[in-house]
Amino acid sequence: MIVTPLPVVSLSPHADNPRGPIKAADVAELAASIAANGLICPLVVQPAKTEGRFTVLAGHRRLMALKSLGRDTADCVVLDPAEADAFGVMLADNIHRVDLDPIRASVLVADLFERDKDATVESVAKRLGKSVPWVARSRAIAALSPAWRKRREAADDPVSSWGFGALAMIAALAPDAQERIAKSARWLETEEQVERVVAEETRVLGTAPWDLDDASLVKRAGRCTTCPKTSISQPGLFEDTPAGEIKHAVCRDGACFLGKLAAFRAREVTAATKDNPRTIVLRAAPDDHGGGVDFEGDRAVAQALQEKGVKVADAYGLSVSKASDPKAVPAYVLGGKGAGKIVHVVPRRAEKQKRATGDERPKGPTAEQKRGVQRSRFVFEACAEAMRSLPVPAPGVVLGLVLAYGLDPAWGLTRKIGELRNRYAFGDDAKRFAVAAWLDLRPALAARFPTEGTGVIERDQAEALWLGEILGLPLEEYAERALREYPEPAGRETKAKPKPKAASKPKAKSRAKATAK
Repeated sequence: MIVTPLPVVSLSPHADNPRGPIKAADVAELAASIAANGLICPLVVQPAKTEGRFTVLAGHRRLMALKSLGRDTADCVVLDPAEADAFGVMLADNIHRVDLDPIRASVLVADLFERDKDATVESVAKRLGKSVPWVARSRAIAALSPAWRKRREAADDPVSSWGFGALAMIAALAPDAQERIAKSARWLETEEQVERVVAEETRVLGTAPWDLDDASLVKRAGRCTTCPKTSISQPGLFEDTPAGEIKHAVCRDGACFLGKLAAFRAREVTAATKDNPRTIVLRAAPDDHGGGVDFEGDRAVAQALQEKGVKVADAYGLSVSKASDPKAVPAYVLGGKGAGKIVHVVPRRAEKQKRATGDERPKGPTAEQKRGVQRSRFVFEACAEAMRSLPVPAPGVVLGLVLAYGLDPAWGLTRKIGELRNRYAFGDDAKRFAVAAWLDLRPALAARFPTEGTGVIERDQAEALWLGEILGLPLEEYAERALREYPEPAGRETKAKPKPKAASKPKAKSRAKATAK
């Protein structure tokens, strides 16, 4: 590399400099460094069309600093215009900057793809000396949805200080999924929080029970095999996804995935009830105690089916039986480890209990008690669902809930909450602690609303109502909806009781005898 001193007046910045606007403060800082230590790194230039003039490819800020110092010459490396890729040199000079803003980097990468229509993620990665995932995610960041761009530009929004990792995870989602999260999850702050929320929106297509080439399942969504919302349309976004294999591809829109899952389950329910009108629909099989159950997904699918008019029930008071049992009823299992299967269920038999008067079969709950349990479950399911999008409470409330629930070893949060508390213990930003702790604390709180089981223990019910009041959940609204869902039965007409007969008057003869006595 030959360094040649050139007159500063002969140097001009490139019109397409990808660095963007240069701040005066940055120029002043560099000028001070050059004045003290000299120009350590030469500028990279190439001859311009006008003889005796040169165009700067790398070193625009250095040129401005030299001009501010009144220097006459600048050390330069002159590239042959026939061999040099001007934009490639400028891009490489800027893309490897430590302080390069992720949004600016994404613009540079997107510009390169725009200039070279035949470029691939692999070829650009090789050209820039970057990894394939980095190039793919930078390209995706350039397509951030408007809501996220607006939050990025707001100085008081935590998103304004996010680095490459958090922005890349958001950008990996489909545009409509990005918009939905931007509006519903304004409490997001750390990269770990973003990672967990994004994980709920991404689904491996190989887990889908439907035919991925079926375009009739949800017509507006079309086929999964040709959907632009899959990772196949954005190669390199997910490192573990083999290129071109649809079964390993990732769906980047969790709502669309759940919508198709609900449509598929509805189709199967329709077929099952057509074959046997007695078929009922259960959230999970009676013998499924939560092993491998996707509760969030199952709840969303159940809600979608109920909106379609399909009544979904819990396995309350039921047990699995043989199909040959004359009392058995077929039941389609909606979620859990037996999702999609037909099991046969019968009312659970009460076990004999020894009492003081002998062995008697205990009486089951009354219809009124069952309605009470159903209403309570309805209210608490609504509370648990509301917890998913509940904004971060006041820091004092979060701290109290952490002390009540977050430090219980049973929830596995003790160490994590402890680390968060230590991180912010000596700071003055209580809100940052509240935001950081809330994401891990919220699932533990949602589990305190008893939605499963054959009944609601009074102690658990009282605690759940207390928790709902603290978090500001609309309990009265949920209770009114529960009453509409499980109303009191229509009053039965009762027969009027016969009026008591009037006492007959004693006969005169009898009165006479009584008087004589």
